[in-house]
Amino acid sequence: MFQSSPISKRLLRYFDEKFGQKISLIAFLKCCAVVSCKLERPRLSVLDVAPSRQLKSYTSTEAMRIFDQEFWIDMYSDFTMNSLRRYSQELKNGKCLLVNDGTTLLASKAQRTKDRLVGGLSELFADGRYTYQDFQQKFTLIGKVTMVLNITSEAYRNYKDRLFGLTFSERFCTAHHRLTISEQSEWNAKKEASKRMSYDDTISIDDIETHTQIPKKYYGTIEHLARDFSYASLKSRIGCQDLIKATLAAHAALNKRREVCRDDLQFVEMIQRYLVDPFSPYEGRIVKYRAEGLSFREIARKIGKPNYLQQIQRVIKKAELRGILDSQSANDSLALTPRKAGDDHG
Repeated sequence: MFQSSPISKRLLRYFDEKFGQKISLIAFLKCCAVVSCKLERPRLSVLDVAPSRQLKSYTSTEAMRIFDQEFWIDMYSDFTMNSLRRYSQELKNGKCLLVNDGTTLLASKAQRTKDRLVGGLSELFADGRYTYQDFQQKFTLIGKVTMVLNITSEAYRNYKDRLFGLTFSERFCTAHHRLTISEQSEWNAKKEASKRMSYDDTISIDDIETHTQIPKKYYGTIEHLARDFSYASLKSRIGCQDLIKATLAAHAALNKRREVCRDDLQFVEMIQRYLVDPFSPYEGRIVKYRAEGLSFREIARKIGKPNYLQQIQRVIKKAELRGILDSQSANDSLALTPRKAGDDHG
């Protein structure tokens, strides 16, 4: 595996030993987001979603330690678009913003401030530019910016539709993980030894390739992967193509390669399982089966939830609103009424 990617092999071995196999890929994905801030668009940002105390902060801190500080800014857990002004010069050179506690960041702000923060970051990620204006001042932030943002699963469920919305979430690779009770016990047993482990090198700008390209022969594969990513994450296919291209470029750059190769595609395939929300595991399958032409009732049978019709309808409606699926047929709408007793419960 990763025959042309020695840095990937080395980092993954280190993360496997330090965090365990399930978490190692999350830590490595964050490293790719750090590298991505030095590349051209599209760029990779990571939203790490997991229950409280399941290594989100540990993996982000480790990414900071591995890379020279010219790559990142530790934003802690309380900042606004206004406060980013102090970093205006640094952002121009490319920075990854590391936010260890997104739950606190969002919970501590009034709704208007949250909206401005989310909207401003969306513009900065997408366009490399954001203009801030209030009754006292006006300024423009310009730069190559990525982000690693950690948030609890509970907070993600509360914010994902109401606050994040499609525009913001499309800029991130949303990676979900959840440790079992057994895995948590294993981590607790090795935690102190793990804290003493350190990567024996620091990656600087001279250690990466800042100009990468994707050969045309991989375009078909990217389109195919984007379809699967779209179903699993309930994000647009175009957005998923950008996400995949950004991940490919970052992985190649980390291994100081100018051209994307099969190793990079293999890494993208490896992260696909982290796109599925473990607290809503049926959504991706529902969208996939609907895209294959199955009716609501056929989907319910496929996922083993015969009384799940109303939930299936809601998932499909959301996918249609996001442009992931075409509009539903009238026949399925009619099939839901009249409902049998119990159809509202899954």
